[in-house]
Order: sequence, then structure tokens, then C-alpha cells
Amino acid sequence: MPNGLYHKIMLIMRLTTVLLIASLMQVSAAGLAQKVNLKIDNAPLKTVLKALRQQSNYDFVYTDKMLDQSKAVTVNLQNVEITEALKTIFERQPLTYIVEDRTVTIQLKEPSFIDNLIARFQAIDVYGRVVDESGQAFAGATVRVKNGKGSAITGNDGGFSIKNVGQDAVLVISYLGYVNKEVAASSDLTGILMKLSESKLDEIEIQAYSTTSKRLSTSNIGTVKAEDIAKQPVQNPLLALQGRIPGIVIEQQTGLPGAAVKVRIQGQNSLKRGNSPLYVIDGIPYTQTLLPALSSILRQSGDSDGSNTQTGGSPLSFINPSDIESIDVLKDADATSIYGSRAAAGAILITTKKGKAGDTKIDVNILSGFGEVTRKLKLLNTQQYLEMRKEAHRNDGLPVPTSSTAQSPDNYDLTLWDQNRNTDWQEELIGGTARYTDANLTLSGGSATTQFLVGGTFRKETTVFPGRTHDQKGALHFNLNNTSVNQKFKFQLDGKYMLDDNRLPGTDLTNEAINLAPNAPALYNADGTLNFQSLANGNSTFRNPLVILIPSYRNQTKNLLVNTSIGYQFTQA
Repeated sequence: MPNGLYHKIMLIMRLTTVLLIASLMQVSAAGLAQKVNLKIDNAPLKTVLKALRQQSNYDFVYTDKMLDQSKAVTVNLQNVEITEALKTIFERQPLTYIVEDRTVTIQLKEPSFIDNLIARFQAIDVYGRVVDESGQAFAGATVRVKNGKGSAITGNDGGFSIKNVGQDAVLVISYLGYVNKEVAASSDLTGILMKLSESKLDEIEIQAYSTTSKRLSTSNIGTVKAEDIAKQPVQNPLLALQGRIPGIVIEQQTGLPGAAVKVRIQGQNSLKRGNSPLYVIDGIPYTQTLLPALSSILRQSGDSDGSNTQTGGSPLSFINPSDIESIDVLKDADATSIYGSRAAAGAILITTKKGKAGDTKIDVNILSGFGEVTRKLKLLNTQQYLEMRKEAHRNDGLPVPTSSTAQSPDNYDLTLWDQNRNTDWQEELIGGTARYTDANLTLSGGSATTQFLVGGTFRKETTVFPGRTHDQKGALHFNLNNTSVNQKFKFQLDGKYMLDDNRLPGTDLTNEAINLAPNAPALYNADGTLNFQSLANGNSTFRNPLVILIPSYRNQTKNLLVNTSIGYQFTQA
């Protein structure tokens, strides 16, 4: 290669290298001097940093806990460098930053000696008292300074104190099963109210002689609250448990008001007796069966003793569902650990409503509705029925009876009754509309030391049968709670009274509605009396099903439950 050409090539390569280096230096300088545009009004610092990262391609290192102490940012930056943007954003923040290469590390700002001295003089001593929704002292709650130092546990009187707390500090009060409460620090914080958590896991439930939450419970316990019971217009509180608690089977013996309800918790435990659970209302054991009754229309609800005696309904139908706060179903060892062998088939604990601290209020609830038989059997009409009856005689080799042949009670439908008459007896006897009305009035309120509740209920429910058949109830519930100021003396009085008047037909008409011939005579004569289709000799050819309404079933019951408790705490727990 000639020397001249060689020198020209080397010169071109040197110039190219210089140009490349200059270009790279320019790009690097442009990257470091990248401009930022931000217009943000009262936004969290985390949002600002995210927008800054998108524009500058810088990485930001921080923790969420660190940013909890930051203040909202309001800036309007137009075409400024990243360093100036950072200086403006962090000017009034309790945070600082370090820039290395393209990474911004955020740190807590260390207070100076002057800052510590000023904070020391501005610090206050906080005193307060925590109470629950009923105004009772809340012991064992944790009180801490949010994002700061200092904490305390409330005592038996609900009181606490924390010294040297910043004037702008926030206190957080927490307790398992309750919603965390945040309040601004003050020298006098009395009456901090804690509210129960609405989480299903944190609901309080009964466990032997204590209470716990579902989150921590290892027991086999089911609970139904007042709001669940209120959604169902039932006259027996046991019916509110249907389909809500696993392991318990509720079987209503009939659809009549006041009917027996059969309850089995986790299956059959005995072949002959001992299968009904133990009922406990506000700590008082309650009967499982009623006294023997002459009529069987309401069926038997308790365990059979081997006799044919009917118990005439369910004893729980005399407890007003509107008065119930909660129903707890205890199974296995949870039941027997308290009540022994009496609860071998489980236990159902009913807790009634109590007065709560607060302004005096009146609650009125009125329900009204109706019910009908929703499913009826498809039966033969008169033509089909008579053809079947005649076919039965022919199959037996017997002549088909006619009006000219001998008549007997067995063939009145073929010989005497109208062969063209057709009646839907299901519509006539069980096709009515059952109506119910339920009215509740409750007055409650009280102070932190005394609470009261007084309530009254009226309920009337009719049946689908003809005639004036109904079940009518009137109930009264009262409760009084009193606690001394020092929380040592406690008094409670609770009472429930119900008067029930149940008037039903002596026998269920469903059997007659299904088996009566479709061409049977009318129920009433022209003058409105009962029709018996009498012959010339006075004998009746028709057993009118409405005759069973004459000896009607009537059961009047008065039920009173009262309990009183008085307690005094002599020593600290």
C-alpha cells in the first residue's frame, strides 16, 4: 500500500473516533440534564415519585412504611432538571434522599438537636379512657402512637396514659375482634368508643364458660344473629336455624302455627330417647316438651317415651323471635363440658336482647303476609274416578252397582251421589289463604351505668282451612342493667312473658281433601247448615268433613321467664 494512501486512511479513522466520543459525551450530558414537567395538586408522595420515574427513568428506593410519614405534595414544575425537581418535592418532607448514578435512595430525615429540643417542649402527656358500645370500660386494649414511640394497655377501668407525645401525633387503639380506632393526641381523651368488627371471623361466639372469636375458635359451634332471624317471618325461633348451621336438622312436623319442631344435632344418638338437644335461654334451662294434649294435630316435638301420648306442639313457639339477640348451637364436647349428660345430644343457647347505652330510641317493626299450599296432588276427575271404581268391581267378578240395585255405604258414590258432580276438594278444604300479622314495638336506651329495654309484640296467624282458625300471641320483654361507676357492682333483671291462644281444627283436613270422592255432595245446604245427604230413614250418606271443625282444638298457654343476677367484685382480677 502506498504511504500516502495509508496516511489518509489513518487520518479518517482518527477523525471518526473523535466524532463518536464527542457524540457519546453529548448523549450522556443530555441524559443527566433531562428536563421534568410536573403539575400535581395535593397528591401522595408515592404518586409523585411514580410520575417522576416515568419522565426521568430514574429508580427510586423506599419502603411503604417510610412513605406513611410523608406529606401530600403540590408542585408546578415546567422544564426543570431532575435535581431541582427533587429539591422542590422534598423541601417540606420529613424525608431526605441520596442520588447515585440514576438511583434515588429515600431515607428518614434525622432530626437536629434544635428539632429534638423543640419537640421536647411541645410534647404532651396523654390521658384517656376506652369504652365499648354499651359504655362499659374496655380493658386490655392496646394504645400506641402511630409511626412513633410510646404505647400502653388499658386497665380494668379502661384508662391509659402515655407521656411525651407530640401534639400532632395520632393514637391507634386496637383489640382483637374490634375495629381499630385512630384519634388525635390530646391531654384528655375520655370516652373513646370501640366498635365490633363486622368480619365473620371476628364475631364473638360462646365457648364453654367464656367467649372467643371464630378466627381463634377450635370449637364446633354455630351461631345465628338477630339480623338473620329478622329476615324470616317465623313464629318459632328454631325454624330460623334451618339451612344455616351445618350438622343440625330442623324438621317441622306440620305447617300449622305452633306445630312441633323436631331437632337433631349431628344425627340420632339414641334408639328410643335422648335425641333432643338441651335448650338454655339466658342461662336458664328450658323444657324440651310440652304437657300431654288430647289432640295430635300439632304432633310431637320431643323424644318419645314409648307411649302414644301427644305433646301438642313445640315449647319454643312460646319464645318471641323478635326478642332474640343470638342463637348458639353447641355440639360434642362444647355442650357436655358445661351441661354434662343433659346435653349429650347438643345444646341450643338463646340470648335475648339487652338494653344498650345511648339516646332513648323507639323501634317499630310491622310485618304482614300470606301463605298458600303451593303443591297439590293431581287427582282423578269424576268421570275417571267412577270408571276406576267400576273397573275394580269387574276385576273382582262383582256386578257394578246401580241406583236400582241394593245401596250400601260402600257404593253411595256409584248409586246415590250425582254422577256428573265434580269438586276439587283440595281447593275446598285446604285451598284457603293463611295470613299473618306481626307487630313489634321496642323502647331502649340508657347511660354508661344504666341501660333499659322494654318491648311488646303482637302476632296473629291463620290457616288454609275453612273457618276461623288461628294462632294469636301477645308478648312482653323487659330488661334492666345497672353498673356502679367503679365497675364493681352489677345488677341485671330480665323478663319475658307470652300469652298464646291457639285455635285450630280438631283434625288436619288434608287427608279428607285427598281421599274424598270428587262427586261427593256439597258441604252446605241451601239454608247454610252442614249437608249430610240424609236418606228417608234419617241415615246420612255423607260424612261431612267440616264436622271436625265443631270440636275445635284450643290451647291457651302462658309462659313467663325471669332471671336476676347481682354481682360485686371484691378484688382485682
